[in-house]
Amino acid sequence: MKKFVGIAAIVLAMTSLAACSNKTAQPKSSTAKSSQTVKKTANIVGTYQDGKKAAILFEKDGTGRYVSNEDKVDAEFNWKKKNKSTFTVTINDRKENHTFTAKLTNNKLKLKDDDKSETFKRVKGRKLNLDDFLVKEKTTNNQVSANTTQKSNVAGDEGLFDIPADMQGTWYTADGASDSSISTITLDKHRISYQSQGESGTVILHKMKQDFNFSNYIQDQSYQDATKNWCRTNMINYRGRRVLHTYGWLQGAGAGNYYYLAQEDGQTVLVSASGAGMWADAIYWKDQASAKKNANKSFSDIPSQNNDANLNSDNSDDE
Repeated sequence: MKKFVGIAAIVLAMTSLAACSNKTAQPKSSTAKSSQTVKKTANIVGTYQDGKKAAILFEKDGTGRYVSNEDKVDAEFNWKKKNKSTFTVTINDRKENHTFTAKLTNNKLKLKDDDKSETFKRVKGRKLNLDDFLVKEKTTNNQVSANTTQKSNVAGDEGLFDIPADMQGTWYTADGASDSSISTITLDKHRISYQSQGESGTVILHKMKQDFNFSNYIQDQSYQDATKNWCRTNMINYRGRRVLHTYGWLQGAGAGNYYYLAQEDGQTVLVSASGAGMWADAIYWKDQASAKKNANKSFSDIPSQNNDANLNSDNSDDE
């Protein structure tokens, strides 16, 4: 990827990640109507790769991610449409923004800045897992620690949060859909992504510095832009369960979102919950068949607004 060294070097130098919303969306009710508007413009949403050197992902919500094995780059960005086949890609940093131009012709994507460019081909039929794409090289313990922390220059950021390995992967649910249509949630090392009835989104999980007063930044537009789609995250213990607890980065009220594992119908499930009672919004399964079989089913040990399970009866303690 020598012809793209200029772009990768700029991306690598900008340590602030541009990422996610205040709350992860949950599966929508089947009564919701999805947009049927057809536009005669290039659809850039999807994943593209430049051989084994680099890959780029464009999400429907206007966010994305660029990774490079050759230049050791892993960066988040925002994108928007400029015209029918041209898009702008912006890496956000509180001190500066750097913008690239992405031009899509058929299934080829050219990404460039002033005088450097790289060409990608669309990955058809599947969504490329960028974490799997990245080459895992042998490093010292110190190097591993530095790579996984990835602190940005954004005030209050303590670095990326690592999701427990047993929660990672793609999970399926048919809850909330009377036609048993499937929604998915994917947890990778630092991200939670969802797809539900034509909509999708991604949140990036970060750790917030202890005693950081984010209220001082709520009115700061540049800070809001730099932390778009970020969640502040921690693990808590609740009646013997490990619970992944997320808030919007600047969220000042509300309970946030909870994710924890449970054993139901002979297998491990992922529960997505919210509210003061940690009520289940959806139960996710490891395969679509199980999700359809157990659609909208309640379980006695999983709190919901329809039962009085006592998962939340004790006070919780941060790990």
